[in-house]
Amino acid sequence: MSHPAEAPRPVRPSHAEDRNDVGSLAGRVSLALIVLAVGAVAIWQSGEDRRALRAMPPEERSAAFRKEWASLLEGCTDPPPALREHCVAEARFVELFPECGADCRERTRRLTAARLGTR
Repeated sequence: MSHPAEAPRPVRPSHAEDRNDVGSLAGRVSLALIVLAVGAVAIWQSGEDRRALRAMPPEERSAAFRKEWASLLEGCTDPPPALREHCVAEARFVELFPECGADCRERTRRLTAARLGTR
């Protein structure tokens, strides 16, 4: 006696595949949280640097600004590729000083824009 052909059963993902979907979602969420945390720390540190500069006695802060500004102008006006990262970091630091006026901001903006290729 022959048995009637059984209808094919629908293929369901295994429990392992379900766990992989959940795991990859959890991994993406974890990565996003890590990126946000690192960004928050960077922003906090930038604010911390700014607060520290503002807390300095004005004469000391002004002298430090003049020294950093002169160094930036001397070594970073047209930096070679090997110094660009250093010059961008120095420009960003100089921008934190309240003494960094319009000319200072324009020059530091150009330096950081050149680093990003957006002259």
